[in-house]
Amino acid sequence: MGDLLWAMMIFWIIAFLYPNLNIKKLALYSLGICFIVEFSQLIQINWLIKIRNNPFGRLILGQGFLWSDLIAYSIGITFACIIKYYLNKILKSSNY
Repeated sequence: MGDLLWAMMIFWIIAFLYPNLNIKKLALYSLGICFIVEFSQLIQINWLIKIRNNPFGRLILGQGFLWSDLIAYSIGITFACIIKYYLNKILKSSNY
């Protein structure tokens, strides 16, 4: 559940920073970031391990690679896309 929420957070951060991006690009960029971070956990360099041993670094970069995390990221991004789609629809219909 945490990985799903983390992926949604990445999606909303990108949506906030780049409000004119369409949903497909938001999904691709956020999923790309999530996957890069996950695959970076396979890299075992001393300075990177030290960052991951810090609680804040562990939250950002994770601790260990899991294939199931990639699935959780995909589900989280999908949920965020659905929410964004309906929010856009509501905002357009109410003339905001």
